[in-house]
This record gives sequence, structure tokens and C-alpha cells, in this order.
Amino acid sequence: MLLANAGCSTGYFDDLARVLAAGGLQTISVNMRGTGESRGSLDGISLHDLAVDVAEVLEAMDCGPAHLVGPAFGNRVARCLAADRPSAVRSVTLLAAGGLIGPSTPPGTSFRNATEVKMNGCDCVTVLGARWLSPASDPKILAQVDCWPAVHVAHLATSQGVALDDWWGAGSAPLLVIQGLDDEVAPPGNGHALRKQFGERVQVIDLPRAGHFLPLEQPEAVTRAVAEFVGAAQSRADRLREIESSRNVALHANAKMLRLKLDPAKAVPAMISSDENADPEAFYEGRTWPTEDGFAYIICRDCGELDEEGQFFEKNTVYSTRGDFTAHPDERCNVCKGYGFLRVGL
Repeated sequence: MLLANAGCSTGYFDDLARVLAAGGLQTISVNMRGTGESRGSLDGISLHDLAVDVAEVLEAMDCGPAHLVGPAFGNRVARCLAADRPSAVRSVTLLAAGGLIGPSTPPGTSFRNATEVKMNGCDCVTVLGARWLSPASDPKILAQVDCWPAVHVAHLATSQGVALDDWWGAGSAPLLVIQGLDDEVAPPGNGHALRKQFGERVQVIDLPRAGHFLPLEQPEAVTRAVAEFVGAAQSRADRLREIESSRNVALHANAKMLRLKLDPAKAVPAMISSDENADPEAFYEGRTWPTEDGFAYIICRDCGELDEEGQFFEKNTVYSTRGDFTAHPDERCNVCKGYGFLRVGL
């Protein structure tokens, strides 16, 4: 789900949307109240109300939980939704993440004096003096951006009176922060503050020669980073969900697990049987042994990561189960460093 800057329509997301769609993801671009064909009062509403609007789009289309991508003000809405309704959000990508460290001059100041109802993005820079771009960027790249100055001011006003803690951390969602080193509106110190506060939950990418409109200033770098981030998260979540919902899944509480090998035929980890008559040398000859009732997936209990290439386990290590989980004092998940692994046999 793609959420635009304050007072702007979503047309400049077209290239990113095409790349994500080509990667198998459904993309939805949302024009917030007052932009494009979207309607709704902007009087007396808060950031939480705009987040509800987005949540209701997800519900109406029956397509959540979603990855949220928001540049500039759009990421405030995304973070607020992630905090208010965490079950609706898979991850949040922040392009130009402001909020804590502000600009020297409020970004809406020049827009309050605008006489036009609707303006082109490059005119917002050249006429209104919006500090949206790096000095290295040509204002003409904003030609595809439609902006409503009065709506821009109204959107920014929805943050007033809302505590920073309400939305700053985006609940518990994984965060990717992409920020321009020349951004005057959302100084890059904001992304590093998020990383410092929330640790490994936050990834930060600093882009030189980029300001506040990253998708148009550095389109290839932004598109590649977003696609990799949401693609990986989508893949893990979907695979885990499919396994959990499968009617053929059986949880094994008492079986012993010995050695792990990738079954090339199924492209999933196969577990050597605990049958004492099984030939352990067959494992090293490239043969795989199923469990008593099928091949097995190994899933990290803590982060849900699937082990596809034996990265959680070492050869010759013996694992035992405790309830539905296995643990070994010397081995950890390479993703989240947790010790517990759920065995799901198919």
C-alpha cells in the first residue's frame, strides 16, 4: 500500500507499483482526503483519522495485512496505522522519515500563501520555494506530481496535538528507512534516531544526492531497496501462513530430530528419521530420509523464518525436542538469533 506526501496525489508511484506488481505483489495507491478524487472533511481530524481511512481501504478490499510504503507525510500515516492496528500491517517503509528532528522552517509556510487550488510539483519548488529536492536534482522530475497547497497544509495539521509516541515507532512492525542526505524537510538524523532506539527492527539506507522526493530523485535505488525489503517479508509471511493453514500439517511433540538435509526434489528441509534402523551414511551419500509421516519444515519459533538451506543447523549435530520446539544450546537462528525451532511435518 503506497501513501503519498501531504497534499499530493499518488501518480509518482507508478514505476514503483509496476516493479512490485511484477514481483507478484498487489499494489494499492491511496490518495488521502482532498487529493485526486478522494473526498472527506479535513476539519478537526487527526493523524489517527487518516490512518483509519487507510485501514478501511484494506478492509474493503479484503487484502490485509499489508506492507506500507510512505514518503514524507505518508510515512506518518503509515506508522500511525502500524501502531493503532498492528494486525493490519506486515512492514513499513519510510521514505524521508521526519518527526523527531524538524526542519529549520516549517514545510507548510510557503503553501499557506498559495493562490492556486492545484499546482504542479515542479512549480511548488520553483514558485513556492518548497525544499523538496537535493541541489543535484532537476525540479522537472516533479512534473508528474499533483499537489493541492491548502490540502498540504491541512494534512500536516493533523499531526498537531498527536503525541509523537503515538506513531513514531510504528508499533512493532519491521521498518525500512530510506533517506536522502540532502533532505532539509526530514533531516536524515531521524532515521538514525529510529535505528538507535529500536535496534535491528530498523534498517536504514542513506542516499547521497537525494532530498525529500526520493522515489523521483533516486528511483532505481529506492525501487530496488523497497522491492527487496517487502519481497523478503512477503515471502516469509506467506510461506509460514500456508504451512499453518495446510490441512496436512502435523505438529510433532515427541519425535527426535537427528540431522538435516535439503531435499532437492521438494526444495524443503528433510529430516532424517529417528528410526534406529535408518542408515546414517545414506544421508552423506545425498539421500534424504523422511520423518515417520512425511518431510518436515523447520521454522524459527521467534521470527517465523523457514530454514531452506540448513542455515540453522550444523552437520552432525543432534537435536532433541521439548514440546513442539527443538533447542540446542550452541545453535541459533541466523535471522533473529533465537534458539527455538518449530518442526512442522508434511
